[in-house]
Amino acid sequence: MQVDRGSIIDFGQIDFVNCLPLAMPLMQYKPDQLRVHFASPNDLNKRYADKTLSVGAMSAYYYLLADDFELLPGISISSQKTVASVLYFHKGRDQAKSGLVAVPRTSASSINLLRLMFVLDHFYRGPNDLDANPDLPRLVIDDDIDADTLGASAYDGFLSIGDAALLKDHAFKKKGDDHLGLTRVDLGQWWQERFDLPMVFGVWAARKDFARVRQDEMQGLARFLSDCISWGLNDATCFARVKEEAQSRLKLPLTLFDDYYLHHLDFRLTDRHLASIELFGEQLRRYGLLGRPL
Repeated sequence: MQVDRGSIIDFGQIDFVNCLPLAMPLMQYKPDQLRVHFASPNDLNKRYADKTLSVGAMSAYYYLLADDFELLPGISISSQKTVASVLYFHKGRDQAKSGLVAVPRTSASSINLLRLMFVLDHFYRGPNDLDANPDLPRLVIDDDIDADTLGASAYDGFLSIGDAALLKDHAFKKKGDDHLGLTRVDLGQWWQERFDLPMVFGVWAARKDFARVRQDEMQGLARFLSDCISWGLNDATCFARVKEEAQSRLKLPLTLFDDYYLHHLDFRLTDRHLASIELFGEQLRRYGLLGRPL
C-alpha cells in the first residue's frame, strides 16, 4: 500500500469475528501510516457521523443514510444464501402480544432489514397489526434476551447479530425449536429469497472529499484490503489462525467457523452486490425507514 510519508490514515474496522479474515492480515501487514480503530458497527457509524473517522468499515445502512461516502471496490460483508449471524427469533404470530421486539445496540443494517421484513411480509401480528396500523412494532434496545429467556419476557421476539448471534444460535440449536417453541429467521436468507440478491450488511468506504484529496492512497488501500481478504480465506496457515482466533473468542466448535466463513459469509462486492445495496436503499426510502429512529 502506497501512502505519503508521515500521512496518517485513521481507519475504522468492525470488531466481530466475521471480519477476522480481513482484520488479522490487516494487523499483521498494515503500513505504519494506517492507524486502526476497532469498534462495533454502530459505534463506527457514530464516528463517521461526527467526522472523527473518514474511512473504514461501516454498515450498509449508514452508507445509504449518509450519502457522502465512496465505496472502496471489491469488498463487503455480505451473505451467501444464509448469513448465520443476523437472526430473528420470535414466539410466532399467534403468540405476538406486546408489540415489543428486543434489538441489539450494535446494529444498524440488521435492525432496518428487520423493519423492512415486518413491512413487506406483514410479519407482525398483535395489537399493532400492520394491516390496520402502519406503525412498526416498538423496538427496544436490549442485548440480554436469548432463546431461553424470550418465553418469559414481555418481548414478542428478539434480533441478534454478529458474535452474540453465533453464540445464541448455537445454544438454540442444542435445545431445538420444538423444545423452546420459537421460530428462527435468518435475515440474509429472507432477503435472498425475496429479491434473489445477496444481502450486503457492511461495506468499506471513504468520505467523498477525503477520497478525492487522497485518491491514490484510497486505491492502494482498496487493493491492500482485498489482498487481506484473500490471505485470510485462501492461505491455509492464515485461515487456520483466523478460525483459531474465532474459537478462542467465542468458545464454539472449530468446525462451525469453517462453515461460517466459507458457506455463509461473502466478502465480495460485485455488480449483484451493488444492485442489492441500491435496492435496499430504494426499499428503505419507499417505506420511510431510512433515518427513522427507534
